[in-house]
Amino acid sequence: MTFFEELGSGAFGVVRRAEANGILKKGVDTVVAVKMLREGATENDKRDFMKEVEIYNNLKSHPNIIGMLGVCLEKGEPEPQS
Repeated sequence: MTFFEELGSGAFGVVRRAEANGILKKGVDTVVAVKMLREGATENDKRDFMKEVEIYNNLKSHPNIIGMLGVCLEKGEPEPQS
């Protein structure tokens, strides 16, 4: 994952443009938006983030909603969502 500029921010996190290698097709970079908790996030922030992840995970595909490709709860490589 290669991170670029910040695209926006919210109550508990920031969104940055990034390139993820192999997330959709092996060996291919895909431009993605990555939402991350802010440094020093509270336990409430973490719970709110996980609620948002659950909502995105349960959404069906729609042309006006960004799809979730993966979630990483610790520093490291993201896991693709099925």
